[in-house]
Amino acid sequence: MRRSLIPVAISVATLAGCGAPSHPAPVADRQLPFPAARWVPESPSYVVSSASVGDGQDALRSTVETLLASHGLTLDHVAGLAHSMIGVDLLSASDVGALGVDLQGSMVVFSEDIAPTLVVHLSSPDAFAKFIATRVATGLAPHTTTIDGVAIATANVFGLVDLSWAVEHDWLWLHVGAPGEHADAWFAPSHRASGMKWGELWTWAQAIAHGNVKSPADVRRLLAAINVPALVSKLSPRLGTAAACVQRLAAVGHAEVSVAANLDGATISIALDIGDAARDVAGAVRPPPVGWAETAKHAQLAAELNLDVDAFHRWITPCAQALGHPVQDLPFGTRAARGFINHFDPDEKTKSAGAISIETAKPGALAPLLGEIPMRERLQRAVAFGSYKGFRVSVPFVATIDYVLDGTLGVVAIGEGTLDALGKAPTGGEPPPPLVELAFYPHNVDLKALAWLGRQLGGDQGERVARFIHDWFAIELRAVLRDTTVTIELALRRR
Repeated sequence: MRRSLIPVAISVATLAGCGAPSHPAPVADRQLPFPAARWVPESPSYVVSSASVGDGQDALRSTVETLLASHGLTLDHVAGLAHSMIGVDLLSASDVGALGVDLQGSMVVFSEDIAPTLVVHLSSPDAFAKFIATRVATGLAPHTTTIDGVAIATANVFGLVDLSWAVEHDWLWLHVGAPGEHADAWFAPSHRASGMKWGELWTWAQAIAHGNVKSPADVRRLLAAINVPALVSKLSPRLGTAAACVQRLAAVGHAEVSVAANLDGATISIALDIGDAARDVAGAVRPPPVGWAETAKHAQLAAELNLDVDAFHRWITPCAQALGHPVQDLPFGTRAARGFINHFDPDEKTKSAGAISIETAKPGALAPLLGEIPMRERLQRAVAFGSYKGFRVSVPFVATIDYVLDGTLGVVAIGEGTLDALGKAPTGGEPPPPLVELAFYPHNVDLKALAWLGRQLGGDQGERVARFIHDWFAIELRAVLRDTTVTIELALRRR
C-alpha cells in the first residue's frame, strides 16, 4: 500500500495544467494572470505557477540536472530510480502525459496556511481515473467525503501526512496536509474562490522576475509569490524557540522566488521587499576601496562581504541565541572583507595574481600580519596606488607583494600591477556594491590550476573534481539591494 501511494503523491504534485473551464468561473478569464488562477483562494500565503507544464518540467529538469552534476550523476540516474520506485519518470513529458495531465496548461500551487494545494487541468480525466483504479487494485484504500457535491478522497502516507485529491469534470485538486485535516480547510476556499486579493502580490512578483531577466534565454519558468507576513504568522506558533528566527523576517512584505533554466544551466532568484528597512540595510553597507570593482573585474574567483558584520550580528543574534549558537566575532574585528584571484599558477607562484581587502573596527588591527611577509622592512619601498599610500615588497623567487594600511583599511596583493586600478575612481563613478558576492569563472582557469584545485578538494578524486569544475562556465551567488528590494541570486552555467 505504501508503494502504491507514492505515484499519486509525486506524479500529480509536480505537474499542473489548464484548459477551458467546465463551469463558469467567478473571475472573468481576462482578469486571470493564468488559467488555473481561478481556483486560488482570495488571500493565499503563497502562489506558485509556470506558463505551462512543459516550461515547469524544463525548469525542474535543468535545475535537477545542474545540481546532480555536482555529485557526478545524470538525469538517467533519476529516471531509473523513479521507474523502479513509482513506475513514472516525473521529468518525462510522455510519462506525465500518460497520467492524463494537460501538458500545455499552466500549473498552480497555493495555500492559505502552509500545507500546499495543487490544481491541475486534465486532458484525459479517464486516464487519471484508470491510474487511480490501478492503485486501488494494488492496495490503495482512501476514505471519501463530499463538499459542494464533489467527492474528496484521502489516504494517509506512512503515518506522516494525508494525501487528498478531488476531480470535478476536467479539474484535479491535490492536497498534502497534516493527518486528520478536514477538506473544509483547503478544498472549500479553493472551490468557492470568487476574488483576487492576491493579484497585486502576483503582479509585483512578475515585475521583479521580469527585471531579473538578463538575456532572452533567461526566462523565468517557475514563479512564486509569497505573502511573508501571512506565512510568518502561520509558521511562528509551530516553531517554538526557532520562531525568533522567523520573526527576523518581520520587515519583509512580499517575497518572490523564480527559477530560470535552459540547456546552459539554471538561475534561482529570491527577492524580498523590505520597505522602510531598506534604509537600514543601505546604511550598513561598507563601500569597497575606491577602484576595487575595476581592480577585480578580470577575476577568476572573487568574493565580497560588504554588509557590515557588526550590523548583521545585531540582526541575527536573537535567532542565534534561540538556537543555542551564539554569534562569533570575525578575526581582527573584521567589519567587511573582499578578495579575488586574477590568475593562479601552482608551479610558478610568481605568476599568480590576486588581492585581499579587509576593513576592521579599529585602526591598526591588521599590522601584526605584516610580520608574515619575509624580509619586509629590507625589501619594501613606498608606492602610491591612486589616493592610497602603500608599499611594494619584491621577494626574490617568491612573489611581488603590494600592501596598503590606511586606518581601518588593509589591502594586500600578490603580483605586480594587480593594484594598478586601486585608488582611482572610474569614469562614471563606482558601481553599487553587492551586499554579498561569490563568483567563480572556471572557463578562465587553465587546466593545470584546476587539476591542483581538484587535488586540494578531492584528494584521490582530484582529477574527477577538476573535470567537473572545468565543465562549468560560471558559478555566481550574490545578494544586492535595489531600492527597497533585496535580491539573492544563484546562477549556475555550464560551458
